[in-house]
Parts: sequence; structure tokens; C-alpha cells
Amino acid sequence: MVATIIGGGMFALPVAFVNVWFIKGLLVLSVTGILMLITGLILVDITMRFPPGASFHTFTHALLGPAASVIIGVAFCFVLYLLTYAYISGAASIVWDLLPPDIAGRSWLPIILLSLTTSLILWAGGKLPGFLLSGLIAAKFTLFLLLFAGAAGGVKVLRLLDFAGSTPLQYYLPIVPVCVIAFGFHGSVPSLTRMYRGDNHRAVLRSLYYGFAVSLTVYAFWLTLTMGALTPQAIRHVSDEGGNMGAFITALNIHRTASATSLILVAFGCIAVLASLMSASIGLSDYLEDTLNKINCPVLTPAGNISDLFPSCTGLYYCSARFFVCLVLCRDITGIMEYYTPPLFTHQSQAFHSASGI
Repeated sequence: MVATIIGGGMFALPVAFVNVWFIKGLLVLSVTGILMLITGLILVDITMRFPPGASFHTFTHALLGPAASVIIGVAFCFVLYLLTYAYISGAASIVWDLLPPDIAGRSWLPIILLSLTTSLILWAGGKLPGFLLSGLIAAKFTLFLLLFAGAAGGVKVLRLLDFAGSTPLQYYLPIVPVCVIAFGFHGSVPSLTRMYRGDNHRAVLRSLYYGFAVSLTVYAFWLTLTMGALTPQAIRHVSDEGGNMGAFITALNIHRTASATSLILVAFGCIAVLASLMSASIGLSDYLEDTLNKINCPVLTPAGNISDLFPSCTGLYYCSARFFVCLVLCRDITGIMEYYTPPLFTHQSQAFHSASGI
């Protein structure tokens, strides 16, 4: 869950909160996170009522009907294919920079390497993807602290506590979608329940609770660091520079020229993108496997998992990479799906299981 939540979108939070500032922004983020956790718990309860391996295709078709299943399926695939496109783009650019100069001209090579590696891990199945994600998450947090903890000395408490009077409602509305996608883990819930179903229901719930707590803690640390050390004008300048990690590092006066810092920066970027790629790929693979199994076309080979990533890889090869554009396109669709569909599922699930005698 943490791999799905904490990623490149984390760097959008200070930019989004610049007009409401720290206290109010953190309050909105916390309330939104609690609501997203509740809808996630609802989705877990619904998923556990269906056979092992069931994903959105199965329970949307059963609860909402064929038409709604098609609409939600198209939106779900659109979002996850865009995310895999974005994450493969980000990871491929890092891998491409690490390749020897004599093969640097082959831009397709990092795409193939990442797709094959991800597909083989997904094909191995079981808890291997979960173990790898846990390792990537631990490494990501360690590198994150090494990279940014040194800037904590510049945090000014009075700046964080500056309410600056009342804030008009118009400044709150744009930050809600950012907060929603900051806790956008719902696409991985079927995969999570599938992974831990052999243990018990509590293991899935613990994963959601711990993931929410860790994510909110990391977000609070990041907001404290940036909004306590930077003025609103400086954060707006970061936004004008693209709002990515490099712009924040420059604004926080973290020296990128040092070899150790440069290495940590590259490693953090690579691991963060790989963790997000793995998480999005797991959700996409499980959904497509569930869909194809319903039409008697099981996906049991590495070739099947490679085909899951084929549209994203093809689009990336023939079209220029637009990492952050893809994330922005996903934001609103993801927010609608993850906030409104679980309660709708619950309403229909009660009637469905009552009629079925379950």
C-alpha cells in the first residue's frame, strides 16, 4: 500500500497547499486520508466476499451490472496504463543514463529491460512481489531521510503556524483532488487481499492501517520540512520550475554537486519510480487476469504478463515521455473512482448477498 501511495505525487503537496498553508493543508490532508481509508476498508470487505483472484471486473459485473462494469473497467485500465506509461518513462530515463555510452543510443533497451523484469516478477506470483516491494519501500524511506533530513535545521516553527487569517473556499477546492490521489491505493486492494488471503482478514486490515499511518507521517514530515524552511514565494518558484524533486532540492540548498548526494538522489529517484511501477503493474496484471479468466483466456505465462505492459511500452517508444502530464490526467479519474465507487459497491453488495443468501 505504501508503495502505491508515496511517490512522485508527494512533491505536489507543498505546491497545492501554498494558499492555505501548513496547518489547514495538513488538516484537509488528514481528513481526506481518513475518508479514503474508510472507503478502502469498505473495498476490502467487498473483495473478501468474492472468490480468490477476483478483481474489479468480477465484483463490478456482479454488483453494478455489465454496462457499469465496462465503464469502470475502461476507466480503471486507462488510469493504470497511463501510470505504467509514466513510471516506465521515469524509470527508463534513469536506466538510460546509467547505460554505457556505446549503447546509449538504443532508447528501446531500458524499456525492454524494465518490462521483462517486471513481467517475470509478476509471473512468479505468490508473495515475491510483496517482498520486493517491502525491500524497495525500506530503501526508499532510508534514502529519503538521508537526502532531506539535513534540511530540517532550516525549519521555522512560526512560519508553519502562520494562519494568515481566513482562507476563502476557492483555495480549498483545488487541493482536495491532490489529497485524494495522495491516498490513492484502492486499485491495489484486490491484489492485497489476494496476497494475504491465505493468512487472515486481519493481515489485510493491518496493511491498510499501517500504510495509512506511515504515509500520513511521511507527508507530515515532508510538509514540515518544505513549508517550514521555504516561504510561499519560494514554493511558488518551485512550482514554476516544475515542482519536481530537483527543484525542491535546489530551493532547500541541498548540494547536488557532492558525489554522495548525487548518488543518493539518483538511487532515490530510481527506487521510488520502480516501487510505484511494480505496484501499478500488480494491480493492472490482476485486473486483466481476472477479466481474461472470465472469457476462458487465462494468463499463465510470462508472455501474458509482458502483454499487460505492451500498450504502455509501445506508446512510450513512439510517443515522447510526459511523466507528470500522465499523473495529472490520472488525478481526477482516480479521485472519482476511489471516493465514490466503494460506497456504491457496499449498497449493491448488501442487496446482492442478501438475495444470494450469503
